[in-house]
Amino acid sequence: MKEVIVIGGGLGGLATACRLAKSGFSVTIVEKNERLGGKVNLIEANGYRFDTGASLLTLPDVLQELFSFCGRNLTEYLSLVPLDPICRYFWEDGTTLDIYKDLELTKKAIAQIAPEDLASLDAYIRDARAKYEISKRTFLATSLNNLPKILSPSNGRFFKNL
Repeated sequence: MKEVIVIGGGLGGLATACRLAKSGFSVTIVEKNERLGGKVNLIEANGYRFDTGASLLTLPDVLQELFSFCGRNLTEYLSLVPLDPICRYFWEDGTTLDIYKDLELTKKAIAQIAPEDLASLDAYIRDARAKYEISKRTFLATSLNNLPKILSPSNGRFFKNL
């Protein structure tokens, strides 16, 4: 059996290790921190537990596909519960901002605390959506084992507009 070392036990390292193990490799994960998980972790202090992230699961299909690849059913291990609001941001002065699945509700929430920022929100969302679509096509939904393809002129707009 071929042996592989995966450096880093964050989400990407764990997913890679799972795929390699399922493909017949003997896998060793080397992690600098005391716990695996990377962003998905917690801090315990004075009887309290604080999640360090990740805050959102934006691509549940990727997680489902990983479990399927490994011959497992995601729902036997996790219950993905949609939240609305999706998340809440806190500031030191006590201000909070809820982000909703419904963009109009999010706009109303932003208008209550920063009406001057509302005018630029639509342009920001259009820009973020365009970058996401290019990223999805360039990185997220394709293998990264072909550097010339990734750096091709057809992807030049992505790199230019980052």
